[in-house]
Amino acid sequence: MSAALVIAGVAVLAFACAGVIAMPRALARLHYVTVGSLGMVLVAAAIVVDDGASLISVKAATRGVFVVATSPVLAHAAARAIHTRQERRR
Repeated sequence: MSAALVIAGVAVLAFACAGVIAMPRALARLHYVTVGSLGMVLVAAAIVVDDGASLISVKAATRGVFVVATSPVLAHAAARAIHTRQERRR
């Protein structure tokens, strides 16, 4: 089960990296950056499944929750900065 979660997490992260490389504009790239948080959560879930109740599992779960909680805020701040910069150039 943990191997499947790791493979899924790495696949999501690879998809996100490919999307960032392929997209021409910064706002389009931002959509793929936020998908990367799902990959991190899947890898953290694999650690929790593999290790059970341990300090490493708690750290992985804490980091997963932190990424899920802060990813939308960081994406919004980055999008706002990009939009503001584009407006100044006009």
